[in-house]
Amino acid sequence: MPNAFGKQQLSTWFHPGQTEALHIGGALGLTVLALFSIFYGLGGHGFINSNEALYVELAREMSETGHWAVPTLNGVPYLEKPPLFAWLLALGYYLAQALEITSIEFAVRLVTASATLVLVAMVCHFSALWRLSRAGITAGIVLSTSLGINVMSRVAMPDMLLTLLFSAALFCIPLAIHRQSRFWWRVAAACTGAAAMVKGPVAMALVLLIVTCTFIAIPQWRSEMLRLLRDLWAPALMVLPMASWLAAAELQQPGSAWYFIFNEQILRFLGQREPRDYYTGSIFYYLPRLFRSCFPGPGYWRSAGSPSDGRPGKGIPQCCAFSGCAPACHSSSSACRAPRLTTTFSCAYRPWLFSLRTSCGHFPKVGTGFC
Repeated sequence: MPNAFGKQQLSTWFHPGQTEALHIGGALGLTVLALFSIFYGLGGHGFINSNEALYVELAREMSETGHWAVPTLNGVPYLEKPPLFAWLLALGYYLAQALEITSIEFAVRLVTASATLVLVAMVCHFSALWRLSRAGITAGIVLSTSLGINVMSRVAMPDMLLTLLFSAALFCIPLAIHRQSRFWWRVAAACTGAAAMVKGPVAMALVLLIVTCTFIAIPQWRSEMLRLLRDLWAPALMVLPMASWLAAAELQQPGSAWYFIFNEQILRFLGQREPRDYYTGSIFYYLPRLFRSCFPGPGYWRSAGSPSDGRPGKGIPQCCAFSGCAPACHSSSSACRAPRLTTTFSCAYRPWLFSLRTSCGHFPKVGTGFC
């Protein structure tokens, strides 16, 4: 039986050279728009709230005390989240001192602003690989101008870094399957592991859920996925960062690993975590926030209906639909409500999904209905 993913079909579905075929005017315009909306006035105001100040203080104490495994806040161990974002903010401190940057706000916010810019470029790049350059540019415009994305790219908080890493993993998964590429499969696993170091094991759980749903719902992908699942480097790359950090934290502060996994992850999901310093709400808690995060994007998704450069390969729309729906379903089932979590996990996919449906006119309604 011939391979369903033969070279002829691969050459039809994927054109790596399509990155160069992005419309020059649209690409240049998007570049200028993204740079202006993300970086203009980045250090022109102080820290906006206690959440932003919290992460900056974590980085400052970390750089001064050298407690890299277990960050401290006012001298007290802080284990609500893994320390990757605090490490990058501490690097911003060092760069500010080395380059004599007077605005510490600009130095630390450069982490989130840079992550947002790379996110926009990544969406366009993967869209070009799938011969969907116009959908990618439209999605890039939505990302660059959406209210929620614009706000979060201008504060020293981990949401945009998490979005970049999580979205990179999800974009790499169908690419790895179609190209039968262990390299892209391992990149997806590494990005998942890095995302877990920003937010916690929930990133790994969501990626595993999406891969499982894809395996069940798309029969023509199963043989290719089984080959990739035999690669032992992928799970190692996904689990090793979190495992290494927990081991180091346990050495520095005994009991840290259990506290982080049980209290900050399991009990938080069940709504039993102490102290109860988190939001609660109904199952529809995230619906208005999903719309608000991409405002005014919904206003011009429908107006961007020029014909697309091509159509995605079989299974890609369904895989993308799972990628958009899984975060919303997970967050809605959790007893703990995080106002930014669902918008963070799926903000890169939502504009891309809507742009794809508008351009191609055939995208599954389940994906765009939730996302």
